[in-house]
Amino acid sequence: MEREELPRVSVGSVADWQRVQNNYSARALNAIHAAIDADDLAEDRDAILAHFTHFMDSTFSMAQGNLRVNGHHFETLDSVGQDMEAFDEALDRRIWSLADTRLQWHKRMGKTRREAPKEIQSRLSDLFNKGQVQDHEISEINNAMSDDDELANDSVPLSLEAIEEFQMTTAITEELDQNVPSQQGRVQRVEEATSQLKSLKY
Repeated sequence: MEREELPRVSVGSVADWQRVQNNYSARALNAIHAAIDADDLAEDRDAILAHFTHFMDSTFSMAQGNLRVNGHHFETLDSVGQDMEAFDEALDRRIWSLADTRLQWHKRMGKTRREAPKEIQSRLSDLFNKGQVQDHEISEINNAMSDDDELANDSVPLSLEAIEEFQMTTAITEELDQNVPSQQGRVQRVEEATSQLKSLKY
C-alpha cells in the first residue's frame, strides 16, 4: 500500500457523490436561467443549456479522477459501485500514523549511531591530548626536581577541566548504553502494533 502524494476527496458512497452532482447542477442551472432572463437571451436558451450540460458532464468526469468512494478509487468501481468492501478510514489513518512513528524512530536511531561515536571519539581524543600535555608537564617537573624522595611523594593533579571532560564523556557513554536498547524496544513495539492492525484490516 502506497501513500498518495496528493490525497483524494473522500465520500462515503456512490449515492453521496451523485447527491453532490445533483445539488451542484441544480444551483448552477438556476444561475444559468437567471442570467438568460436577465440578459434577454431566451432565443438562445436551448443552445446555452446544451453547452451548460456538456460543461457540467466534463467537469464531473474530471473530478472523478480525484475521488475516493468508501476508501476506493472511483475508477476501480464497477458501473453501479457494488464492488466495494467495508473500509475503515480511522484504522487506515492509524496504520499510517504507526508507520510514520516507526520511520521517525529508525531515523533517530540511525542519527544517534552516526553522530554519537564521532562525538565520543572527539571528546576522548581531546581528553587524550590534554593528558599527554599534562604528562609532559609532569615529566618536566620531575626532571627539574633533584630530590628523589620528593619525586616519589609529589603528584601533579589533573586539571579541573580535564576531570570535567572525562566525567562528561563517561555520562554520554552511559546514556547511550541506556537509550539505544530502549529505542530499539520502542521500534519493535511499533512494528508489532502495525502488523496487528494490518492483520485486523485485511
